[in-house]
Amino acid sequence: MSSLGSAALGTYVESPRPPVTGPSALQHRWHVLRTRSRQEKILAAQLTAAGLTCFVPLLRVARVYANVPAVVAAPLFPGHVFLHGSQYDVHEAERTMRVVSVVAIADPHQVGLDLHHLHRAVSADARLEPCSVADAGRPVRVADGPFAGLKGFIADGRPHELVLRVHGLEQAACLRMNGERLDRLDN
Repeated sequence: MSSLGSAALGTYVESPRPPVTGPSALQHRWHVLRTRSRQEKILAAQLTAAGLTCFVPLLRVARVYANVPAVVAAPLFPGHVFLHGSQYDVHEAERTMRVVSVVAIADPHQVGLDLHHLHRAVSADARLEPCSVADAGRPVRVADGPFAGLKGFIADGRPHELVLRVHGLEQAACLRMNGERLDRLDN
């Protein structure tokens, strides 16, 4: 990667909002769609055009094509699109032939909260990088600065990186902290 590094880029959706409560919450929830190779942005554009809410966190990544440097938008979680909708909406996404499978998630409410935190970081153009969920350590909340209120984990031996996990998807993003105060959370 060149000196451009990677920085977060916008997404193709309405902002992921905290999960809805009440009767409509039973019909609309977060789903994780596993896509065909390199189909995330195309699927997200199709779903958005159909009036559905989806989320694809993207990063700016430096690439070289035919000896010409370029900065491209690459998915933070390759092969995954997050869809907020009903089971009918999931079937509509599958009909595009861009979806390979739907990842079963045990707690869609928690996934919604995770995506809300991730969206805040992406929207602030934070320096995010993919990382392993195994890097997750003690739970913390950012107490001050531009990311105040974000919840994540601090990995052992990496005290300046906040791990933003997406439950049900065995992947996470690491957010580089710049001196923000972190409060330990009790589980």
